[in-house]
Amino acid sequence: MAKSIYDKFDVATANLSAYAIFRGAESVGRVVFKRAKSGMRTTCFLQVWGSPMVSAFAPGYGYDKDSCAFQKAARLLKGDFPDNGAYVGAFKAVKDEGVRWSDQLRSMGYIVQHVID
Repeated sequence: MAKSIYDKFDVATANLSAYAIFRGAESVGRVVFKRAKSGMRTTCFLQVWGSPMVSAFAPGYGYDKDSCAFQKAARLLKGDFPDNGAYVGAFKAVKDEGVRWSDQLRSMGYIVQHVID
């Protein structure tokens, strides 16, 4: 029996979460997390529109690897583009304070829309 389109989609997006980031009605970037099947590593792919995409990973168990990987990736963002410097600065302002990365962006006025899990 042939796999349905939904089965193929589930295989293609296994262990993946994706988010669209907005400031008001304006889409400003995207965040994608890819998790190892073992749970030992989470990679964050991060992009503010107009800047190159960056990625970073967090290894291990027992903590919020999504936030850690996001923070590491955000440090790699380039903020020298006039149209997105404020967004890059906000993403870089996410700190390891025991508050999830998405909640920190929301507290700065961003909309974090979860689009795939």
